[in-house]
Amino acid sequence: TIAAFPGISAQLIPRAIAPLLKKIGREPTFTLHTRSSSGLEAAMLSRTADFAVSMLPTEHSALSCEPFVPINLVCAIPRDHPLTDLSMVPLENLSSVPLISLGRDDLSFFVIQAAFARKGLIFRSVAEVQMSESACAIVSAGNGIALVTTLSTLSPSDPNFVFRPLAEPIEMMTWLIRGRLNQQSALANSFREAIKRDLLLVRKFAVPR
Repeated sequence: TIAAFPGISAQLIPRAIAPLLKKIGREPTFTLHTRSSSGLEAAMLSRTADFAVSMLPTEHSALSCEPFVPINLVCAIPRDHPLTDLSMVPLENLSSVPLISLGRDDLSFFVIQAAFARKGLIFRSVAEVQMSESACAIVSAGNGIALVTTLSTLSPSDPNFVFRPLAEPIEMMTWLIRGRLNQQSALANSFREAIKRDLLLVRKFAVPR
């Protein structure tokens, strides 16, 4: 059983573990719980899952928490926007356009705000949403540019917008949370490694070329 934040449980985790379920050749019991990052600590304390992948660390004494894999943010841009002509988008090119940002619950908003501040830029968000899918839906309708994680690139393609990496990468860490006294099964370990592998692969989309 795995618990994870929505951005990773929608596409990446099912894709990562599907080959393992097929390879096992029997009927393993598998459950994927989707929780906000702020709710994953409670899920692990109630022993809902073998492990959790979160955008927020925990300091609870009953849980172990370690950095998992960093993920990067990318731009979702309407297909007919001039910025699509760029292979990488500098942050300064985003300071004067309507931006849709991820929310504050998992600290995404503050990470983006800090990245703009380091460049001496003001971050102006016209919309703030909790899920990347919502941000991309606004972009698809032609109403702004969104900063979302590379996990969004796994979603079914939408003809109305494209993704572009940032020239100045914005990185966020994912966290692996486990119960300190819980013994991990071999299957749970295999799932964890498959998720880690696929996270590293999808991260490459954000590497400037």
